[in-house]
Amino acid sequence: MPLSWLADLATDLHYAQRTLRRSPGFLLTAASSLALGIGANASIFTALDAVLWKPLPVADPGSLVRFAISRTNRGDRNSLPGDLARDLRGSGASGTFSGAFSGTLAFSSDGFSFGYDGRAERIQGEVVSPNFFPFLGLQPYLGEGFTRDVQAGRWAAETVLSYRFWMRRFGGDPRAIGKVIRINTYPFTIVGVSPPAFHDLVQGYDPDLRMPVMPDGQRLRESEMLTGPLSIGMARLAPGVSMSQAEAVTDALFQNFLRTTAGPQIRRAGYRHVRVLPAATGLSGDLAQFQAPLFVLLALVGVVLLIACANLAGLLLARATARRRELVTRASIGASRPRLVRQMLAESLLIAALGGVLSLPVASWCGAMLLQFLPQGHTPITVDLRPDGRAFAFTLCLSLLTGVLFGLAPALQATSGDLAGRLKAGSAASAGDGRAKLRRSLVVAQVAFSVVLLIAAGVFIRTLAKLRVADYHAPADRVLLFTLKPQQEIYTPGRVRALTTELVRRVAELPGVLSAGLAENGPLGTRTDRDFVESAGHDPVQVVSDYVTPGFFDSVGIRRIDGRDFTGGDRQGSPPVAIINQALARILFPGRNPMGRTLLLSQQKSRAFQIVGVVADSHYYDVRGEPPPGVWFAMEQDTPYMPTLHVRTAGAETAAMIAAVRHEFDAIDKGFPVFNIKTLQLRIEDSLARERMVAALSIAFGVLALLLAAIGLYGILAYSVARRTREIGIRMALGSSAGAVLWLTAREALVLVAAGTLAGIAIASAASRLLAQYLFGASSVDSMTLVIAATAMLLMAGIAVGIPAARACRTDPMTALRQE
Repeated sequence: MPLSWLADLATDLHYAQRTLRRSPGFLLTAASSLALGIGANASIFTALDAVLWKPLPVADPGSLVRFAISRTNRGDRNSLPGDLARDLRGSGASGTFSGAFSGTLAFSSDGFSFGYDGRAERIQGEVVSPNFFPFLGLQPYLGEGFTRDVQAGRWAAETVLSYRFWMRRFGGDPRAIGKVIRINTYPFTIVGVSPPAFHDLVQGYDPDLRMPVMPDGQRLRESEMLTGPLSIGMARLAPGVSMSQAEAVTDALFQNFLRTTAGPQIRRAGYRHVRVLPAATGLSGDLAQFQAPLFVLLALVGVVLLIACANLAGLLLARATARRRELVTRASIGASRPRLVRQMLAESLLIAALGGVLSLPVASWCGAMLLQFLPQGHTPITVDLRPDGRAFAFTLCLSLLTGVLFGLAPALQATSGDLAGRLKAGSAASAGDGRAKLRRSLVVAQVAFSVVLLIAAGVFIRTLAKLRVADYHAPADRVLLFTLKPQQEIYTPGRVRALTTELVRRVAELPGVLSAGLAENGPLGTRTDRDFVESAGHDPVQVVSDYVTPGFFDSVGIRRIDGRDFTGGDRQGSPPVAIINQALARILFPGRNPMGRTLLLSQQKSRAFQIVGVVADSHYYDVRGEPPPGVWFAMEQDTPYMPTLHVRTAGAETAAMIAAVRHEFDAIDKGFPVFNIKTLQLRIEDSLARERMVAALSIAFGVLALLLAAIGLYGILAYSVARRTREIGIRMALGSSAGAVLWLTAREALVLVAAGTLAGIAIASAASRLLAQYLFGASSVDSMTLVIAATAMLLMAGIAVGIPAARACRTDPMTALRQE
């Protein structure tokens, strides 16, 4: 029986292939339309898989676990303190946590100064426990990872490059192994290159290189990061140990640690209990912010695929009607209805299979486009969106599903009832049969879903427009940003202050520069600071805060409302001063002048800041929501850590100005790493990455849906005109005007369009309010969005309907009357 069924299936597929080869235009149109829907779905699935479900490319990822420590006053800490690890090793109580784990892994990331060819470069590095590669079961692409001596606890200055950094910085030269590079001016030897498929244990992060942490008691002056102990971030369950058992053991040891040996800093942290959680997919990183937008896009591309399926189902219904003679003939010689249905499904599956194959380049292209929306700050987000085996499996399943979805209903409808009787009844008799009703329903569904996508695109575009800040009154494309990191192990605080002061002075005097200033973080960057401040008679208020130099506010265009800017006199040793924004002034000093009043940091009440200025409110760290209360302190009264130079220029010669500023950096000190060079405009766009991605792709999906719906409308009307050619000829022979014929042929389609548009508006109004508010804080659908979406749908429908309708008006009555 199974062999007979396989033989019949092979016969059906062979016959379907021969049949479709006779209609190459239909096959290409059907498969291409489907490929767009499947490819878009596959690309979004690949992105979601990378963010949520894809296991790490390491040995036995299912046994990996992570730690989360609950705290009374803040969110969870996602690692075990390094002091606990040292305590466990010293007490002998570990036995890798009393046998609960087969191993643990410690790691920590930071930026470093990298030197190889005479100029310092800022890189991202990761300090790891020496067992990093064996623990994960990773075989380096080149070399053997850290040497056995290092793994045994005898530290050496070794580093393993990431595959991408090796390709970018050394051009993929295998002779890089053994070369000496300088990290924070200290010489390190390259001993390996990580495998290309592995990025990091943190999603979205790909450090340029890894170095082993130093054993307890050893220190390296050039890098405090290398001094242990590191926090334990991951572990591997021992065979036969459950997660709950491991959690009980770990929490018991942690509670004992808190009672007996925890230092003051640990006790102040408010630690409570340890949880052990699965970590097969890695640790949550910057990619987590794209989860909700990707689910929205998955819903949108799902709608596009439904439209494509409805479109192709309508085309298959029309094709089945045109093949009614063939179906009657096959039924008359003994073909059963199940056999006819199976034959038509075989054709649908072949179309779907071809659509699946054509969808792969579409998925790759969509994945590359998604990457363009990832923000690239001083710590770039890295993710591999190339289709892999999981994406291929998803594409295969989706292709088979759509083949059945858009093929079954037409097959059942085309083979229902008395085929011979329907053939004798002729075209006119069958015009109002079930197939016509199904085709009309499919067109209404296509139009409705297309309108939903158009309205969704309108909502997201409007939301994006509302989020584009207008708080900065300098042209954002003429404000250049240069991030610099003077390594604290290399430069003394006094040297840093002197260098940065000189840098701002020299850059401000460049021709074409209107103003220049430093900020520790700057507006809308990836680094943020928040503090609690208070004044006499008022409870503490949470504020956004930053440290800036004179000229910063003018450089980014934050208007000064009252008082003065910081000056060169606001330096170390002078009275501490601060500048606040209007929002904070309204909270702390309602109806009073804040100038000259005192401000206290809640965690540092011994230092009082005098308010010397008030600036306009701005979305300083986040474009969403209302501008928060903010306070700025004088950078020259502190020591900058990793400040950003903001340079406002008079012209748009960006490349020339960047070169001029870089020259000033080199003239002062070539050891100053300068990186993340961009305009304020690009930083604003990076802060809107999620909204831009959803808005741009929803526009693309809306246009695609519009085209698919237009194809469906054109197909049903062209088929209707072809079937009613004789009727049209009779009407024209009896004196009907071209206008009457035009209305006769277009009326049905326009009614379907109107019904679909109203249904789409109703669906979108019900769904988009919750969706938009949950994701982006946008209001419900506005009337302008509805009008634009409906107008676009009607215009496209008018074009699709007008072509066959105009063809009907040119029908020759005598030719039509001679048709059977």
